[in-house]
Amino acid sequence: MARGRQVVILVALLVLVGSFAGCASKPSAGGSDTLEGGVKIPTSTTTATAVTVDVTLSDAHGQAGAMSLIASPEVVSAGDVTFVVKNTGTIEHEAVVLKTNVPYDKLPVTYGGDPPAPVKTGANKVSENANIGETGDPNLKPGDTRTFVIKNMVPGNYVIVCNLAGHYAKGMRAPLTVVRPSNIVNVTLSDTSGEGGPMTLAASPSVVPSGNVAFVVKNTGTIEHEAVVLKTNVPYNKLPVTYGGDPPAPVKTGANKVGEEANIGETGDPNLKPGDTRVFTIKNMTAGNYVIVCNLAGHYAKGMRAQFTVE
Repeated sequence: MARGRQVVILVALLVLVGSFAGCASKPSAGGSDTLEGGVKIPTSTTTATAVTVDVTLSDAHGQAGAMSLIASPEVVSAGDVTFVVKNTGTIEHEAVVLKTNVPYDKLPVTYGGDPPAPVKTGANKVSENANIGETGDPNLKPGDTRTFVIKNMVPGNYVIVCNLAGHYAKGMRAPLTVVRPSNIVNVTLSDTSGEGGPMTLAASPSVVPSGNVAFVVKNTGTIEHEAVVLKTNVPYNKLPVTYGGDPPAPVKTGANKVGEEANIGETGDPNLKPGDTRVFTIKNMTAGNYVIVCNLAGHYAKGMRAQFTVE
């Protein structure tokens, strides 16, 4: 009789332990952390990814020389964005994020004072009416690093500036583009010896899902280049070079370009100079085969082409 009670109790305990283990490992509907073995783990429903922009503030000779502000990467997905700002210069700096469609190097310098206000004379700052986040007070001293987060950044164009007196005009500005949670493709254009040698065009990733695709194109070469996206089933290295001129047209002699009838997106004018980066987005890309080329005269034949697939 006692042995029977022990068996019943043991079975009940095993069922209870099993039920607790099952509850402990079951993800909650909201995707919050759960306990498993006494350790917090993210559930399978948590899909958010961290987006970080590194901002480097610098100067060569303090107030007397040129200054720089570099943001990396220049394109990020919409959502919460963390800005890690480091002052590598010799004097104090700051970083302010502005939401604006004005080109990063064309903001009007018509403000002055602290906080900045419109002035008729002695202007040395840009407006901060579009300020959505900044390093804040105090300014960053040489060697300082500061982090801030802007939540729920929406798709659009932004500019990051140092808006201390005169610093924007001396070069402390950089563009930032926020795109919808879609695909970002990095396209690198390069050459080793200008027009006299081989050239390359690399796309990463080379396969993306269908939808909106943002192309971040950087020219790391020594001469001007461009990027053109063509929708075609012809292999990337077999496009017929039977065109010439600008815009490209069929020619009987002197052909040095491929046709662009299948062009669905490009960097556009002007061409990218060495060191330039440009962003463009192709909306609603459908599944299929594509080729990315530089179609300046002779560049395709010298190696500037890459296969690209949308699934």
